[in-house]
Amino acid sequence: MSRTVQEVSMTEPTVTPLEPVTEDRRRAVAVVAHPADLKFDTAAAVARRTGRASGSSAGRPPMILLGTSGWQYRDWRGRFYPAGLPQRLWLEHFAGRFATVEVNNAFYRLPERDTFAAWRARTPDDFCVAVKMSRYLTHIKRLREPAEPVARFLDRATALGDRLGPVLLQLPPTLAADVPALDCAEGTGFR
Repeated sequence: MSRTVQEVSMTEPTVTPLEPVTEDRRRAVAVVAHPADLKFDTAAAVARRTGRASGSSAGRPPMILLGTSGWQYRDWRGRFYPAGLPQRLWLEHFAGRFATVEVNNAFYRLPERDTFAAWRARTPDDFCVAVKMSRYLTHIKRLREPAEPVARFLDRATALGDRLGPVLLQLPPTLAADVPALDCAEGTGFR
């Protein structure tokens, strides 16, 4: 399966033609800020993926990276995954065709550090993993006292190394707008 990339300017309504993505020009899945705006040492990884040096994004549109939320869907067998491919190899197959994925299960149960490290080892150097923050912080603690939950999350998720991309926070619909609560990122490693 060949992949294509479509670059879209955020200031102009024009679209560049589709072009094939070669192994040395992989692009990932997620909307990514300019490399200079990234944390957790991902600026270098995004710079490798996009061909832009950190801090040199002036005049260039942000990249749009396409992927999916997860890779372990049984109904994809025979449609996306070859019928005989063992499920234990699905991540490698997925990462060979996409350059990013969202790990949604961390919202329900935070994987151990070894799991994140294994995902890193099983994916290409320029693969980007977006991880959803645990609902313990967002739905149970409701963003109060974030230091310990964020530290636990980062202790595990940073095992992805330079493959760690955006961290997603899904807030409960009943959480009223509270600007001081949104400042919970202060001093936790997020901004």
